[in-house]
This record gives sequence, C-alpha cells and structure tokens, in this order.
Amino acid sequence: MNFINKREFYSNKSVAEATIDYTQFNNSGKKEKEINVYNIYNKIQNQVRYDEKGKLIGRSYRQYDEKGNNIITRFTFWHPAIGYTSQSTEYKYDGNNFLTGIISRDSVNNIIRESLFVNDEQGKPIELIVSVKEKLEGRETAIYNYETNEVEISYFNSLNQFISKSNGKINHMIKEPGDIVSEYGDIIKSKSFEQDITYDKYGNWIKKIHYKIVGGKKIKQSDLRRHIKYKKED
Repeated sequence: MNFINKREFYSNKSVAEATIDYTQFNNSGKKEKEINVYNIYNKIQNQVRYDEKGKLIGRSYRQYDEKGNNIITRFTFWHPAIGYTSQSTEYKYDGNNFLTGIISRDSVNNIIRESLFVNDEQGKPIELIVSVKEKLEGRETAIYNYETNEVEISYFNSLNQFISKSNGKINHMIKEPGDIVSEYGDIIKSKSFEQDITYDKYGNWIKKIHYKIVGGKKIKQSDLRRHIKYKKED
C-alpha cells in the first residue's frame, strides 16, 4: 500500500528534464543514471535508466488523463536471464479521483497481476486485494490513526489466513518530536536517519545524501545528484 505521493519538485516552475546519478552504499554498491522528461503537470512522461557501464536497463512512457492522473505506463527493462522484456500497467480511478485498481500486462497483453483497492474518505487504501495470473495471492487491510499519523497493516495469504501485522507512519513528511527539518520541510535529522540536502534557487533538491543511524553512528546509505533543466518561460 502506497500512502502518499511525494512531490518531486517544490516549486511550480515547469521542468523539462532531470538527470539523476544514484549511488547506493551497500553490498551491491549499485550505481545508476536516470533521465526523466516531464509533462505540463511536472510529472514524468518518459524515463530511461542506465547502469554504471552505460547499458540501458529500463525505459518507460507514461500516459495521463485530463486530471493529471497516470493512467497507463509502458515499460521495457533488462533482465540478465532473458534480456529485454516489456510490460504495461493500467491505473483505474473512481469519481473522487482515488486509485481503485492497477492492472499489469505482459508483452502480448495477458494480465499477469491485478491489484484492487478499497479506500476511506480521504482516499487512503483500507483494503488491497492482489491476484497473480487471475489467482488470488493475498490481501492487506489498513487501520489509520490520523491524529497520531500512524497506520496498522495486516497481511493475509491466498486462503485469507492472517500472516502478520506491521505499524508505520501514514505520511513520512510529517515530523516527529525532536526531528529537524530544512527550510523546505524535508526531515534532515531524526532518531533513525539523517539527510544532507542541497537545493537550487527554486527550492528543488539537487543533492541528497542519506544516512542511517545505527548505535549512534551515521552509516551512508545513498547519494543522489540531480541536474534539472527548466522550461523556458514564454
């Protein structure tokens, strides 16, 4: 369940393109480059991804409706075992503009995965039902406490048997007591992580280094560098 769509840009200035160089500091040490082209809503229209050797590992195109909702995404991605393969994803919304379904199809248009959502009055999913190749895989239910910014999620298997339960935040952008935030509202220091963030003159981040706090020590997790090209104003 996805609880919040975080804005990519804090300013309303129209973006043409953004290139992101991403380094992950773990056992894999993964490095990737991502190039995004944006539409009139400042949402990604086209995306290409390359590995550290410059090999194309992913490409996508997103189609939007008149309300700015992503309704179809078409992917091409690289798999080491089978090479390049394609998929598409269709998104369904109700009259309140709440997401109600996600349908994924393979390269010959067969449905390979379907997710159905039941939402509360605020558009948050209270139930998620997932089917793979038309067979029920499982479901999730969520109970929200908006006053404390907490959600409790329960997981069930294909036989509707309870598996486990987890707790988390509804909105990770809402700060906790003791959190330190930047001038643009990003949490830059909390009990569990820290971020070094650099912004451009429009208030959009161009450098973001993320650290995990373990035993009082900072452990670098990722390093993102973003170069933004803005559209020329008429």
